[in-house]
Amino acid sequence: MESVGEAYENLADLSALDAEVASLIERGATGLLIHNDQLAMRLLGRLEAFGRRVPDRLSVVCYDDISAELAQPALTAVVPQKEQVGRRAFALLANRVARGSEAGGVQHVALVPELRVRDSTRVPA
Repeated sequence: MESVGEAYENLADLSALDAEVASLIERGATGLLIHNDQLAMRLLGRLEAFGRRVPDRLSVVCYDDISAELAQPALTAVVPQKEQVGRRAFALLANRVARGSEAGGVQHVALVPELRVRDSTRVPA
């Protein structure tokens, strides 16, 4: 699975996006991982131009899952643990406010996302 570059977040340069997607397909990509739901939803229509029906000929997975289930087909999504991120951020902030300059430095937190499988993915033929 390949990732379409962040430069195409707003799909402003469609010719560059089309060239990158065409290159990925030519190199044998069977799926794309797209940064967020909105970009993935907009990209679905562009894939039709390449003759890549989702998921028949190309799987699409997005990140965030805010509106992924509303797409046609519904998008498989990597879902971050937003509530846990918020709780950890609040706890860190409260600790730093309470301790002032004595508060610790950088904290590394690993939160495993969930994968919600929907209609935009399947095993390649």
